[in-house]
Amino acid sequence: MVTYQEKVNISRRRRRIIFWLKFSSWFIFIASGFLALIYIFNQPQFQIKKIEIYGAQTISSEEVVFKIEDILDSKRFFLIPTRNFLFTPFKKIARNILSSDIHLYQVRISLDGIDTLEVVLEERMPKYLWCRENEDGEGSECFFVDKRGFIFSPAPLLSNSLIPRITGRNFSSPLGQVILPSRYFRNLEDIIGIIRMVLSDNNMTAKISVIEIFNSGDIRLVLEINKEGTGQLYWPIIFYLEQDYKILAEDFAPIFKNQEFINELENNNWQIEYIDLRFGRRIFYKL
Repeated sequence: MVTYQEKVNISRRRRRIIFWLKFSSWFIFIASGFLALIYIFNQPQFQIKKIEIYGAQTISSEEVVFKIEDILDSKRFFLIPTRNFLFTPFKKIARNILSSDIHLYQVRISLDGIDTLEVVLEERMPKYLWCRENEDGEGSECFFVDKRGFIFSPAPLLSNSLIPRITGRNFSSPLGQVILPSRYFRNLEDIIGIIRMVLSDNNMTAKISVIEIFNSGDIRLVLEINKEGTGQLYWPIIFYLEQDYKILAEDFAPIFKNQEFINELENNNWQIEYIDLRFGRRIFYKL
């Protein structure tokens, strides 16, 4: 005769067996589904087969493709292919390409369909030169600076007269440095743009020749002025780095409506030693 306790033990064993049977069934089902997905993910029709590079000028497209292929050939957790369009690590690829060449500013990656990776490169373009005197005192050494103030490449000597110069900053290892923090450099560009616009409104075209940055925060901008009926003109304009460019425009523009100032300029063949804009509406100048 089976006792009550034996019945309880049999019932418990039966429940354990049923639990493990269910667990095993679910485990096999999930594992089979996972392996089936891995198999599908590894199928060629779901993988990137073509890489298209756009925007490469000084950078080798072949080297960029090689770096991308190296990442695409890896697998996540040794099973999931990164070549599959669902698991392509766009950010990792972009970081890898950006870190490989200082000439690159931005990398944009997208898919064209499910088998083509499109990579758009934005290279840094020279807008200024940053120059320093050689340690031996013979001549100067110059580097290209992009529109964001980033020093990215040595510049050949032939470029010295073609691109505006920036001076007054010291870097022992210039490559990879920024001339100024980004917000200050943007403000510098805004101020220069406003000054050139005011001159343009008064029938003068102004080309940047030199931007001299002082440790005090003062800026000495030398503009090459082209005005009909005059010879070659160079106007040094002084301001400070943190000036509000909108207020500066309001202060600077009225001086060209001052007939006494215009008469003095005309009598001096439009030559001027400097214009100082650091004191608001009180503009100082010397002919």
